[in-house]
Amino acid sequence: MRWYPYLSILTALFEIIFIILSINRKNGRKNVFYSAIGIIFFLMAYQITETLVCLDYGVFLSKLAFGFIVWLPALGLILISSLLGKSYKKTAILSKIFLTFAFVNFVLIFFTKDFVTSYICEVVWAKYTNSNFSYIIYSIYYETGLFMMIGFSLYGIINSDDKKKRLMLGYVLWGTLAFVIPALFSVVVVKTLSGALPSIMCHFAIILAIFMYKLLQREKK
Repeated sequence: MRWYPYLSILTALFEIIFIILSINRKNGRKNVFYSAIGIIFFLMAYQITETLVCLDYGVFLSKLAFGFIVWLPALGLILISSLLGKSYKKTAILSKIFLTFAFVNFVLIFFTKDFVTSYICEVVWAKYTNSNFSYIIYSIYYETGLFMMIGFSLYGIINSDDKKKRLMLGYVLWGTLAFVIPALFSVVVVKTLSGALPSIMCHFAIILAIFMYKLLQREKK
Protein backbone atom coordinates (compact mmCIF):
# COMPACT_ATOMS: atom_id res chain seq x y z
CA MET A 1 0.00 0.00 0.00
CA ARG A 2 1.22 3.48 -0.85
CA TRP A 3 2.35 5.77 1.99
CA TYR A 4 1.17 9.40 2.22
CA PRO A 5 3.09 11.97 4.31
CA TYR A 6 0.24 14.44 4.79
CA LEU A 7 -0.98 13.33 8.23
CA SER A 8 2.53 13.31 9.74
CA ILE A 9 3.35 16.73 8.28
CA LEU A 10 0.04 18.27 9.37
CA THR A 11 0.38 16.81 12.88
CA ALA A 12 3.94 18.13 13.21
CA LEU A 13 2.83 21.60 12.03
CA PHE A 14 0.09 21.77 14.67
CA GLU A 15 2.55 20.69 17.36
CA ILE A 16 5.06 23.33 16.22
CA ILE A 17 2.32 25.95 16.50
CA PHE A 18 1.48 24.79 20.04
CA ILE A 19 5.16 25.10 21.03
CA ILE A 20 5.55 28.58 19.52
CA LEU A 21 2.36 29.90 21.14
CA SER A 22 3.38 28.48 24.51
CA ILE A 23 6.99 29.73 24.42
CA ASN A 24 5.90 33.25 23.50
CA ARG A 25 3.96 33.50 26.76
CA LYS A 26 6.23 31.56 29.07
CA ASN A 27 5.47 31.79 32.78
CA GLY A 28 4.33 29.58 35.66
CA ARG A 29 6.16 26.67 37.26
CA LYS A 30 9.33 25.68 35.39
CA ASN A 31 8.88 21.92 35.80
CA VAL A 32 5.31 22.12 34.50
CA PHE A 33 6.36 24.28 31.55
CA TYR A 34 9.41 22.27 30.47
CA SER A 35 7.81 18.83 30.89
CA ALA A 36 4.64 19.79 28.97
CA ILE A 37 6.62 21.56 26.23
CA GLY A 38 8.98 18.58 26.14
CA ILE A 39 6.09 16.19 25.50
CA ILE A 40 4.82 18.29 22.59
CA PHE A 41 8.36 18.72 21.22
CA PHE A 42 9.19 15.01 21.19
CA LEU A 43 5.84 14.14 19.61
CA MET A 44 6.58 16.71 16.90
CA ALA A 45 10.13 15.39 16.46
CA TYR A 46 8.78 11.87 16.03
CA GLN A 47 6.40 12.94 13.26
CA ILE A 48 9.17 14.71 11.35
CA THR A 49 11.56 11.77 11.80
CA GLU A 50 8.97 9.22 10.72
CA THR A 51 8.36 11.26 7.58
CA LEU A 52 12.09 11.09 6.81
CA VAL A 53 12.13 7.37 7.60
CA CYS A 54 9.33 6.74 5.12
CA LEU A 55 11.18 8.79 2.52
CA ASP A 56 13.91 6.12 2.81
CA TYR A 57 16.56 8.09 4.66
CA GLY A 58 17.70 4.96 6.48
CA VAL A 59 17.15 2.65 9.46
CA PHE A 60 19.17 4.96 11.73
CA LEU A 61 16.35 7.51 11.60
CA SER A 62 13.88 4.86 12.75
CA LYS A 63 16.07 4.48 15.84
CA LEU A 64 16.04 8.25 16.24
CA ALA A 65 12.23 8.22 16.12
CA PHE A 66 12.15 5.77 19.03
CA GLY A 67 14.85 7.85 20.73
CA PHE A 68 12.54 10.86 20.71
CA ILE A 69 9.40 9.22 22.10
CA VAL A 70 11.28 7.25 24.78
CA TRP A 71 11.16 10.42 26.93
CA LEU A 72 7.37 10.73 26.86
CA PRO A 73 6.44 8.55 29.91
CA ALA A 74 9.21 10.06 32.06
CA LEU A 75 8.19 13.63 31.16
CA GLY A 76 4.55 12.73 31.81
CA LEU A 77 5.40 11.51 35.32
CA ILE A 78 7.55 14.59 35.99
CA LEU A 79 4.60 16.75 34.91
CA ILE A 80 2.19 14.88 37.18
CA SER A 81 4.65 15.11 40.09
CA SER A 82 4.98 18.87 39.54
CA LEU A 83 1.19 19.29 39.47
CA LEU A 84 0.70 17.19 42.61
CA GLY A 85 3.24 19.26 44.56
CA LYS A 86 5.80 18.58 47.25
CA SER A 87 3.42 16.63 49.49
CA TYR A 88 3.53 13.70 47.03
CA LYS A 89 7.20 12.75 47.50
CA LYS A 90 6.82 9.19 46.20
CA THR A 91 5.63 10.46 42.83
CA ALA A 92 8.65 12.77 42.61
CA ILE A 93 11.02 9.87 43.35
CA LEU A 94 9.23 7.65 40.83
CA SER A 95 9.46 10.30 38.11
CA LYS A 96 13.24 10.54 38.64
CA ILE A 97 13.55 6.74 38.44
CA PHE A 98 11.64 6.74 35.16
CA LEU A 99 13.82 9.54 33.83
CA THR A 100 16.81 7.27 34.51
CA PHE A 101 15.03 4.38 32.75
CA ALA A 102 14.36 6.69 29.79
CA PHE A 103 18.06 7.51 29.52
CA VAL A 104 19.03 3.81 29.75
CA ASN A 105 16.55 2.92 27.00
CA PHE A 106 17.77 5.84 24.90
CA VAL A 107 21.30 4.47 25.09
CA LEU A 108 20.11 0.92 24.31
CA ILE A 109 18.26 2.13 21.21
CA PHE A 110 21.42 3.52 19.63
CA PHE A 111 23.93 0.96 20.88
CA THR A 112 21.85 -2.10 20.05
CA LYS A 113 22.51 -3.01 16.43
CA ASP A 114 19.19 -4.75 15.74
CA PHE A 115 16.84 -2.58 17.78
CA VAL A 116 15.00 -1.88 14.51
CA THR A 117 15.70 -4.46 11.81
CA SER A 118 13.34 -3.16 9.13
CA TYR A 119 10.35 -0.93 8.49
CA ILE A 120 7.49 -0.61 6.03
CA CYS A 121 5.46 2.55 5.45
CA GLU A 122 1.81 2.14 4.46
CA VAL A 123 -1.02 4.68 4.01
CA VAL A 124 -0.19 7.09 6.93
CA TRP A 125 1.72 4.87 9.34
CA ALA A 126 5.05 3.08 9.70
CA LYS A 127 5.42 -0.57 10.71
CA TYR A 128 8.63 -1.50 12.49
CA THR A 129 10.22 -4.92 12.94
CA ASN A 130 11.91 -5.26 16.32
CA SER A 131 13.41 -8.63 17.22
CA ASN A 132 15.90 -7.65 19.89
CA PHE A 133 15.60 -8.14 23.67
CA SER A 134 16.26 -4.40 24.08
CA TYR A 135 12.89 -3.69 22.46
CA ILE A 136 11.16 -5.84 25.07
CA ILE A 137 12.81 -3.76 27.82
CA TYR A 138 11.76 -0.60 25.96
CA SER A 139 8.16 -1.81 25.65
CA ILE A 140 7.88 -2.72 29.34
CA TYR A 141 9.26 0.69 30.36
CA TYR A 142 7.04 2.57 27.91
CA GLU A 143 3.74 0.83 28.61
CA THR A 144 4.31 0.80 32.38
CA GLY A 145 5.05 4.54 32.25
CA LEU A 146 1.90 5.34 30.28
CA PHE A 147 -0.33 3.36 32.66
CA MET A 148 1.35 5.07 35.62
CA MET A 149 0.54 8.42 34.03
CA ILE A 150 -3.09 7.36 33.91
CA GLY A 151 -3.06 5.97 37.46
CA PHE A 152 -1.28 8.85 39.21
CA SER A 153 -3.21 11.58 37.42
CA LEU A 154 -6.47 9.84 38.36
CA TYR A 155 -5.23 9.47 41.95
CA GLY A 156 -4.48 13.19 42.12
CA ILE A 157 -7.90 14.13 40.75
CA ILE A 158 -9.66 11.95 43.31
CA ASN A 159 -7.60 13.10 46.31
CA SER A 160 -7.10 16.81 45.63
CA ASP A 161 -9.41 19.61 46.78
CA ASP A 162 -7.70 22.17 44.54
CA LYS A 163 -9.95 22.87 41.56
CA LYS A 164 -7.12 24.09 39.28
CA LYS A 165 -4.89 21.14 40.17
CA ARG A 166 -7.70 18.69 39.44
CA LEU A 167 -8.42 20.38 36.11
CA MET A 168 -4.78 20.24 35.00
CA LEU A 169 -4.37 16.63 36.11
CA GLY A 170 -7.53 15.96 34.13
CA TYR A 171 -5.80 17.32 31.02
CA VAL A 172 -3.00 14.78 31.55
CA LEU A 173 -5.44 11.93 32.24
CA TRP A 174 -7.77 12.54 29.29
CA GLY A 175 -4.91 13.40 26.96
CA THR A 176 -3.19 10.09 27.77
CA LEU A 177 -6.37 7.99 27.59
CA ALA A 178 -7.34 9.66 24.31
CA PHE A 179 -4.28 8.35 22.48
CA VAL A 180 -3.50 5.10 24.31
CA ILE A 181 -6.93 3.46 24.10
CA PRO A 182 -7.72 4.21 20.41
CA ALA A 183 -4.20 3.17 19.37
CA LEU A 184 -4.34 -0.15 21.26
CA PHE A 185 -7.87 -0.81 19.99
CA SER A 186 -6.82 -0.11 16.39
CA VAL A 187 -3.83 -2.46 16.51
CA VAL A 188 -5.83 -5.27 18.16
CA VAL A 189 -8.83 -5.01 15.83
CA VAL A 190 -7.02 -4.27 12.54
CA LYS A 191 -4.57 -7.15 12.05
CA THR A 192 -2.71 -5.37 9.24
CA LEU A 193 -1.53 -2.78 11.78
CA SER A 194 0.70 -5.30 13.56
CA GLY A 195 4.04 -3.59 14.20
CA ALA A 196 2.56 -0.12 13.72
CA LEU A 197 1.69 0.63 17.36
CA PRO A 198 4.36 3.35 17.93
CA SER A 199 3.31 5.12 14.74
CA ILE A 200 -0.44 4.82 15.43
CA MET A 201 0.06 6.02 19.01
CA CYS A 202 1.97 9.11 17.91
CA HIS A 203 -0.73 10.00 15.38
CA PHE A 204 -3.42 9.79 18.06
CA ALA A 205 -1.09 11.66 20.44
CA ILE A 206 -1.98 14.93 18.69
CA ILE A 207 -4.86 14.82 21.20
CA LEU A 208 -2.33 14.67 24.05
CA ALA A 209 -0.49 17.62 22.48
CA ILE A 210 -3.76 19.61 22.45
CA PHE A 211 -4.32 18.86 26.12
CA MET A 212 -0.71 19.83 26.92
CA TYR A 213 -1.27 23.15 25.17
CA LYS A 214 -4.48 23.70 27.14
CA LEU A 215 -2.60 22.82 30.34
CA LEU A 216 0.11 25.37 29.59
CA GLN A 217 -2.49 28.08 28.91
CA ARG A 218 -4.18 27.24 32.20
CA GLU A 219 -0.83 27.34 34.04
CA LYS A 220 -0.35 30.94 32.93
CA LYS A 221 -3.61 32.13 34.51
